[in-house]
Amino acid sequence: GVFLREENLYPETGPLAARRVPVLTYRNQFEPEADVKAALKAAKGKLLISYTGAAHTAQHPKDYFQNTLLEAIPFGYGPGLKDMPTVEDSLERRGLKPLIVAMLAESHAVERIQHMFLKDLPEDSSDLPALRRNLDALLSLWSRRLARWPSRAEPIVFARDPRQADVIVGLTPGERRPLDLVAAAQVLALPEAAAWLGAARLTSVESLAGSSSGADGRVTERHWDVVLHAAGRANFQRTIAGDVVLAAAP
Repeated sequence: GVFLREENLYPETGPLAARRVPVLTYRNQFEPEADVKAALKAAKGKLLISYTGAAHTAQHPKDYFQNTLLEAIPFGYGPGLKDMPTVEDSLERRGLKPLIVAMLAESHAVERIQHMFLKDLPEDSSDLPALRRNLDALLSLWSRRLARWPSRAEPIVFARDPRQADVIVGLTPGERRPLDLVAAAQVLALPEAAAWLGAARLTSVESLAGSSSGADGRVTERHWDVVLHAAGRANFQRTIAGDVVLAAAP
């Protein structure tokens, strides 16, 4: 058979070479048709394994990344834009039905959703008290909704897509608390933030997580850099220490 890979996701091919498994590399995972065609030809009717980003594997994972998390917009794909073709499309066009495993890190999705909320928050209101009330309501809703699905201790949880039996989603459980939003709420509540904003209009809020690690690689410190942007104002920035955020998280 043949192994078709996205190089930055699967850079080390030594073990495959040792077993004399031919390795091909995607030239453009956003347009996989030509690469899949070449790999099928090289496989000569034997097994073809494709290893690429989850958004490029199949329609259902792609729809989540493209149309819910809106992560492909910088590449020209998304609602109202182009629809991204997938490896599944190329295989089904040839009458082949692949088995698909799409991996998703829960922490990545949680972080992305928080940043989308923060991006949209000033569009509802640039008034600081109203904005804080909206954020508090969002934090309360987040806690109530996620409490319905208990966190998992396993390193990876696999489940079949209920809409398509040959699509298996592998989820790596992670931090579910909206710590980016909690840090932003704490900064928006500071009196000096209100004094800085004055009568100006708040245009955007950023909350960027960071950490420090010890010599053994373990995280020793977590923090959030919260940046407020307003028309006609220099940015307002504060760093929230991890222990403060963790204590305040709902």
